[in-house]
Amino acid sequence: MSDTQQQQQKFDDTDPSREIGVDPKKHPLYKDLETKPNSPFYEEELVDIWLFTVGYGRQHGQREPLPGNKKWMVRMTSLDDDAEWIVKSVAIKETGTTDVLIDGKEVFKIAQEYANSGIELLHDEVTNSDSDSLSELTADVVRTFRGYNE
Repeated sequence: MSDTQQQQQKFDDTDPSREIGVDPKKHPLYKDLETKPNSPFYEEELVDIWLFTVGYGRQHGQREPLPGNKKWMVRMTSLDDDAEWIVKSVAIKETGTTDVLIDGKEVFKIAQEYANSGIELLHDEVTNSDSDSLSELTADVVRTFRGYNE
């Protein structure tokens, strides 16, 4: 985003929704990752899986708008302070400005759109029977971590 675009972008002072929404057609993908014993996310909390999909979608640079009829998956109170700051950091990176932080709806819209693409990418990676998906996923996480710390 150019400096001119950043200066022109205005944000409203809004609070986020009380719940995190997902595409109803993709909700089963979250449940699949949570309940399949061969999943690296087996028995993890849905909020943690969702947070990972935000980062995974962001890592792969894809945002996908949600349909108007979202399925409310987890309550906002499920996010601890660290998780909330991860979401906020994604919004700051996306918009190029901390001004976005006043617009709670926009912050979580960005995160939900990254999660919306990230869940498909992650589910495909985990369920791909042609590869050692856990090793590939672990390598992808390490690459992401190193990229943010360079």
